[in-house]
Amino acid sequence: MTVIATGRAIVSDLIAGVQTYSDDTMTNKNLLGVAVGGSTNTVGFIGQPLIWDDVAGNWDIYDGTTLTVAAALADQDNLPVLANYVVALSVGDKYGLGFNRADITLSAANTDVNMTAIYRGDATINDSGIVWGATSAPNQALFWAQLEAQQFIQSAEAAITDPSYNS
Repeated sequence: MTVIATGRAIVSDLIAGVQTYSDDTMTNKNLLGVAVGGSTNTVGFIGQPLIWDDVAGNWDIYDGTTLTVAAALADQDNLPVLANYVVALSVGDKYGLGFNRADITLSAANTDVNMTAIYRGDATINDSGIVWGATSAPNQALFWAQLEAQQFIQSAEAAITDPSYNS
């Protein structure tokens, strides 16, 4: 019998671990409320790769073709976070970390869809938790390189192997 997944993405699908500095000092070091637009996709609120669009003044869903990491790094005059932190990952809706009640349809004209994003580490990210869509493997690699520059660590699931026994 085929099992059909009916659950929505949760934060632990994306984030394998995160530093405790923010909790220890009661500060917000990693998360940011972001306005997202520029795309016409229907998306969930957890696992979306985001990139800063300085011309539009908002964050867009990353696909590697509309806006590249190199272009975002070259044009960041209005960047609302630390310099060179031009990519992020969505981790919830406007209510905060972990909220993912329903999908939302973005539009190029509508930039008031608010998401919560993690924009800097130290955090370990599960590659399988990122919703890449049609993003090509080379563009995924460029996005990962920028994530690593922003202090994220990539985690991939281990292959499942059959156990062997010594007799």
